[in-house]
Amino acid sequence: MAKNKLRPLVINNNDFVWACHHAHLKIYDNSPCSEALTIYLKGNKRNFLRLYFTEDNEPDLAAGYPKAGVVWSTGDSTFKANLNRPGVIAAIINFSIPDIWNPSVSKNSVIIEKRMAWMIKNIEIPEERKP
Repeated sequence: MAKNKLRPLVINNNDFVWACHHAHLKIYDNSPCSEALTIYLKGNKRNFLRLYFTEDNEPDLAAGYPKAGVVWSTGDSTFKANLNRPGVIAAIINFSIPDIWNPSVSKNSVIIEKRMAWMIKNIEIPEERKP
């Protein structure tokens, strides 16, 4: 598998880099799909935010297949987030700082593997522009 390129993003004069990739967190056949998102404050790779959007942990969440980087609801509520879009990443960063992740002061990374459907439902995801 090719290494994912870190993509730059500037928010409120802070330089972030981020990458998203498809993963299977368990080692057995047909393990559930997961989209993994990792965000760093540029120059500080020790303190990152990593979010796993995993189908196994959330019955109303679909991740990755057939569109890599996309998570969406399969239940009563409707939401969709394309983790390949900088606007979605900016919304996640703005939602996460400072209550969940504070990269400018904390010395520890934050890894969240569950309740991602809740997070996406509570973030204002920007509309996708039509080509």
